[in-house]
Amino acid sequence: MGLLGPLRLFINSLWFFTYSFVMVFIMLPKPRSAYNCYMYLQHIAPFGRWLLGIDLETKDIEKLKSVHPGPKIFVANHQSSIDLYTQGPYYPPKTVAIGKKSLVFIPFFGLLFLLTGQILIDRRNRKRAVESMNQAKRKMKSQDLSIVIYPEGTRRIKLGPFKKGAFRLAIETGYPIQPFVASSYSNLEFNKFKSGTVIVKALDPIETKNLTIADLHTLTQQTRQKMEKAIEELNEEIRNRSLV
Repeated sequence: MGLLGPLRLFINSLWFFTYSFVMVFIMLPKPRSAYNCYMYLQHIAPFGRWLLGIDLETKDIEKLKSVHPGPKIFVANHQSSIDLYTQGPYYPPKTVAIGKKSLVFIPFFGLLFLLTGQILIDRRNRKRAVESMNQAKRKMKSQDLSIVIYPEGTRRIKLGPFKKGAFRLAIETGYPIQPFVASSYSNLEFNKFKSGTVIVKALDPIETKNLTIADLHTLTQQTRQKMEKAIEELNEEIRNRSLV
């Protein structure tokens, strides 16, 4: 890699932390507001993509809002912090995420995670993890919120196994699962002026109203299969373009 790649990644890190620092003070008057999250993502993403040379394309993005206007559980593939720039701007205003407790220790961003009303989960403590999910259910119902969960539980280049928390939450609330995927970032070449293209796509929502816990495994696997197929199709589309 030449100088452009490391330089733009460094500048992007400066942008990320500087913007997060400023947003802390903007959000302080209304802490824990879900709209803070929406505002943060709308402004950080366009400039971040420009800095990294990423062209973004969307497919069926209207499904995120129009098919089910009420609360839903978004499940997406989690590759890196670039998700903030590619997936983040398209979540509806009243949407928060469930994230691991260690996120609060990231300078400025951790404080932002709290100020934007996100829900923290302690994966090492089952009792606390269950309470976090119960908190998510209460917030969804009382505040008409949607929830974002990365079911892999960690960042992965390829789609990994899914944990079942998101799908249990969907069954227990009766809210639909809304799959949302992004093509692989491994195609991006940051040492080029134009790093490459990322395609994000909203899949058809999956109803859960008539499901029970007995359907948990099937719901989890079917959702993963649909997302994996969609990601493969998006990656294939990008590969075919490079051959033209």
